Amino acid sequence: MNEGSISFIICWSGDYPWYFPNFLHYFRYNPTIVFLIFTDNNSKLNLSPNMKIIPYSLEQFNVEASKALSFEVAIESEFNLCAFKSAYEAIFSDW
Repeated sequence: MNEGSISFIICWSGDYPWYFPNFLHYFRYNPTIVFLIFTDNNSKLNLSPNMKIIPYSLEQFNVEASKALSFEVAIESEFNLCAFKSAYEAIFSDW
């Protein structure tokens, strides 16, 4: 995997939307960007070398976000992941 200076982080829970294969296709044309997909979905995907699937649950997100942000995070729905996008750099700093 290209260890570029730009990483694009996606947190996804549940089924992928119908357009997700097209989304992945777009990633192929950005080889200098590393795409990290944190998900509980174990579907087999056609990934290019700059993409990585990281198995991840909402429970793991709550633990890591709570640790990184120094307050309790307890989201119960995947729809609440978007509220933390601005904190992804801190939450996923090990990546």
